[in-house]
Amino acid sequence: MGRLLRLDLRRAIKDKSVIVIFAITAAFAIAQVLLGILMKITAGPVTLYLVTARSIIQASFSFSSMPFLLIVILIAVFVGKDLNFGTIRNKIIAGYSKKQIYFAHLLISLIMATAAMLLYQAIVYVTGIGLITFPTTNLNDFFIRLGLGYLVVWTAISITVFIEMMSKSMVTAIIVSVILFLFLPLISGGLSIYFTADAFVRGVTDVRSPILEYFYFYQAYAIPNGNVVAVILGEPDSQLSAAFIWKTLGVNLVMLGGLNYLGMYLFPKTDLK
Repeated sequence: MGRLLRLDLRRAIKDKSVIVIFAITAAFAIAQVLLGILMKITAGPVTLYLVTARSIIQASFSFSSMPFLLIVILIAVFVGKDLNFGTIRNKIIAGYSKKQIYFAHLLISLIMATAAMLLYQAIVYVTGIGLITFPTTNLNDFFIRLGLGYLVVWTAISITVFIEMMSKSMVTAIIVSVILFLFLPLISGGLSIYFTADAFVRGVTDVRSPILEYFYFYQAYAIPNGNVVAVILGEPDSQLSAAFIWKTLGVNLVMLGGLNYLGMYLFPKTDLK
């Protein structure tokens, strides 16, 4: 198993498509900082908290963000090459089980996704800290969002790997994943804004929706974007609630374990084309 992981990792490091997408991700990080500088110059004081290196890093966990979508495409292309070029058959002939092959694809995909996200965030931090600032207030909340953000990204990548390994199609994995990750967070975010606005009109101070917080795609919206309304209202230090944190941990750990177990159970039963 260790040898299989090393082979896949070496393949990932040498893969030209991986190198290209990492390079695009790095370039986009620099572009985001430059855009932040432009917004600070033109948009006025409202950008003091909304456009910082910290806010850009948090926003990278949004499923509609360019770095995340690039990562999804990267994973789909990487796994797709194994499926399309008959490499999996060669691995089976070499004595590896389909369960081991699925697990290796999943683990390498999670490593690549984490590395790409870390690269993007590190470049934003290094280039942005002196140009668009990095607020250091309430850092506990920032690191909590960081940890939860990576957990949600790992769940999302697990979904993409599952779709591709079951469908045996790179195109299907990209299309279905992009539709899921683009539109469902928008729907859940829209519901959140509706409930918040309705509660605000009625003068309700606690606008959290406990049921909505169990919704996986709502969490993907709330972690990077949940404090935007509070910032506009003059509360830049708003924090994620303890209840939301535990719900996010619980839902995503269950999805990670259940989905990947299901994938390693079903994939050995499928036929390779």
